[in-house]
Amino acid sequence: MSKTKVEKALKDVAKTIKTLTIAKAPYKTGNLRRKINVANTYSTMIKYKLPADALTARPATVTVDYAPPGAEYGEFWDEPATSKSRTKGRPQFGFPTKANENINVDAAIALYITQLENDLVEVLEKEIDKL
Repeated sequence: MSKTKVEKALKDVAKTIKTLTIAKAPYKTGNLRRKINVANTYSTMIKYKLPADALTARPATVTVDYAPPGAEYGEFWDEPATSKSRTKGRPQFGFPTKANENINVDAAIALYITQLENDLVEVLEKEIDKL
């Protein structure tokens, strides 16, 4: 089981989500982009534990704080109840959702899943060789 390859793939998912969230955040809002960048590190974004048994499920969670301390107003930029008249001409509304729905996030998640599959195949091959 390759802990480093799985962790690297998971970090790539987090990096992709963070980068896209910052890119899609409104830029005329003071320090929102900078605060998102500072508040979202790998250690705060990724919740993952490598199990002792290679065949045990390995759940992972990646979260992004789009309204970090000092820029709490970021949550209002993702408010689904905002009227269409307020969002007209402002593509930044819903920026966290748009970032997570990006095809690059899907590709990073697919690479992570592929790495998990490769690790599982490795473990199974070793177990078969023991027989």
